Amino acid sequence: MNKLNNGILTIEGIEVKQDTNLDFLEKSFVTNPNFEVRKRQSDEATVGSLRLYN
Repeated sequence: MNKLNNGILTIEGIEVKQDTNLDFLEKSFVTNPNFEVRKRQSDEATVGSLRLYN
């Protein structure tokens, strides 16, 4: 997480930047059983969350 000051968060080797979208996260973490990606969509917005299991 040493790039956090630059706005980059690295999780399991995957860089999450300002322009990273939820579709990219879903595809990146789908093969890792330690993560769960949830997406909730309405007419106004799409909200996503990422959960890490230890």
